[in-house]
Amino acid sequence: AKAVQKLKRPDFDHPAVAQLIRMGEIAALNFTRMLSAYSSGDAELCRELAAKDESIDSIHKALMKSLARDLASPDGSGESCLGLIFISRFIERFGDHQLNVLEWIIYNEEGKHVEF
Repeated sequence: AKAVQKLKRPDFDHPAVAQLIRMGEIAALNFTRMLSAYSSGDAELCRELAAKDESIDSIHKALMKSLARDLASPDGSGESCLGLIFISRFIERFGDHQLNVLEWIIYNEEGKHVEF
């Protein structure tokens, strides 16, 4: 517990936080629409949503570059970046899991195996 108390709290003023929020908003909207595609059997909506995952991936890639630089910073601010890196990765993986569901919906509706 003492070791945990020594860890720096995340820097919520960090510019990456706004990007993480944007990633989360896109992922949440895609999730809601994915459920809609599932309930209606809308394979075309699945394809549309799969294309939107690219925006999550591109934000994640840009954040990884930026946060990796900050992580190596000699001013000690790197510790707070580690949490932001993990959050970005988790949101990106959430989007990837959504793609798996979208692929499955298309398979159920059209009998075609697609891979996004």
